[in-house]
Amino acid sequence: MSHTSSTLPLRALRLPQRALSFTLAYLSLGLISSASGAGLEFPESGSIATQRGGAAVSGLTDPTAGFLNPSVLSRLEGFQLTYNHNLIWSDVTFTRAPSQIPDEFNSEIGQGSSSNQTPFFGLNGLLALSYHLPNSPWSFGASVHGPNSGGASQFDVNGSQRYMMTSFEGLLGFAGASVAYGTKTWGVGLTPQLATMPSLRYRMVVDGASSAPLNPYESDLDVEAEVSVSDPATFTAIAGLWLRPTPSFEIALSGRLLPVRFQAEGDVQVNNTPNGAQYSEEQRSVEGSRAALELTLPRTARLGLRYRQLDEALSAGERFDVELAFVYEGWSSVNAFNVDLEGTVNIFAVPLTDVVIEKRWRDTLSVRVGGSYHINDQLTLSAGTFYEQGASPAEYAHVDFPSFDRVGVAGGAAFKVMEQLELMVGYLHLFESSSEVSELRAKVLQQRPIAPCPGRLACGESASGELYTGVPANAGSISARFKSLTLGFKLAL
Repeated sequence: MSHTSSTLPLRALRLPQRALSFTLAYLSLGLISSASGAGLEFPESGSIATQRGGAAVSGLTDPTAGFLNPSVLSRLEGFQLTYNHNLIWSDVTFTRAPSQIPDEFNSEIGQGSSSNQTPFFGLNGLLALSYHLPNSPWSFGASVHGPNSGGASQFDVNGSQRYMMTSFEGLLGFAGASVAYGTKTWGVGLTPQLATMPSLRYRMVVDGASSAPLNPYESDLDVEAEVSVSDPATFTAIAGLWLRPTPSFEIALSGRLLPVRFQAEGDVQVNNTPNGAQYSEEQRSVEGSRAALELTLPRTARLGLRYRQLDEALSAGERFDVELAFVYEGWSSVNAFNVDLEGTVNIFAVPLTDVVIEKRWRDTLSVRVGGSYHINDQLTLSAGTFYEQGASPAEYAHVDFPSFDRVGVAGGAAFKVMEQLELMVGYLHLFESSSEVSELRAKVLQQRPIAPCPGRLACGESASGELYTGVPANAGSISARFKSLTLGFKLAL
């Protein structure tokens, strides 16, 4: 049954300013999913860190130390350069629970399971270099990298997740310059970084109905809202230290000293949906469109305890090492997103209003164990595993933010093809627990801006007599699996 019509009732022409307001605030979630942070990023960027399951606070042997623990640069000799490229697969599926809210459309869309149609993401690389001054305790470095995460998702516009997200594309990068000072038994380092968000584009469907009843799966007046924002530059800094109290034991600390505060700006667009009313381009335009949102990546802290078995017969000076690492990230500082809006929808002629969306994220802790074994001077094998807490409460589970408790296993190898050139490969497989929430507990509501149901002024009642103040769009289960293949090389001169 089609609900598209070329002749529209009066209410169909009232694309609301509140639809765009609520949508823009909600869309801001998409950036975080491909930005940075425990639970939101795979541990950890760089071939060595990937091979060791993220247990790489102290056990680093290449210039990726510049953004993981800059103090370790003081241990690197001469000039070194490394390039790593990550291939990432993000398999995310949402299975919607049948709604107890009556469906007047007898819908065939918006139900069942829906999966990410573009799980592969290949635009993820890093370049880092370091130089140790001869006969000096000083080392310097530079690095350019993105987060170790997927940067694009595409779901069916008519899929069961449609009122949460339909598509996402985002790019985020960091550029840093490092300085380190150290001796044979200790070192300190600092990396000021410029963070940039060249683009973020996010889409979701909203219900433009102007009266009861609620529409749990679809509406004649569904529209797809799109936000595009960017922030060319903001700043942060990473600091670190390492200490070797005995020849075989090291302690290392590192972390982000300053939160990354993005002040992103852009505009808003409204698109038609296959099942909704078909508005003209003029009707969908927004005069003076402007969106400004503040997003923060929090402070972090990393602790590494590393044991190494010394072997002077090897050029590395050790036969193997094992590291236990703890990583803390303060996501509880992100309680809500604030979105400032300007502009007027042509067919509604009312200024857009600012919106605050509560998120209630929580701090996360990750425990990681990994190490490397030097078969000889040419071949090194590494492996690791980790457990990581999720940042998202189950009630706020979302396809654009699948951050639940997870376990990862990893491994890899490094092979010297010549004295100055080493090739590296690492693989990480991440198993994430599924999140399931009932319709009565779900807190991600369908955006219904013209006819919302605030407070106890419910628009419907469940079979058990529970009053609904909106359609829970995330009722059901979300499952996610992630894989990362890292390829790289290190040049040492």
